Amino acid sequence: MSRLGCIRDKFDERDYLMRPYLPVVKLPKKVDYTKEMSPVRNQGEEGVCVGFATACGMKEYQEILDY
Repeated sequence: MSRLGCIRDKFDERDYLMRPYLPVVKLPKKVDYTKEMSPVRNQGEEGVCVGFATACGMKEYQEILDY
């Protein structure tokens, strides 16, 4: 981990490891969510990608609730 500049977390007894749970779950080799995705949008020349993505995400969430 030191090669990556990461700092190991201190031990916390509330933490649990995912390793024991992973073999129980069978995951598909391929997943395609393109039908559930919204269309690509254009934010134009504005450098506001985070705000743009947040606003679009909230709009889509509200549409799911409404319809």
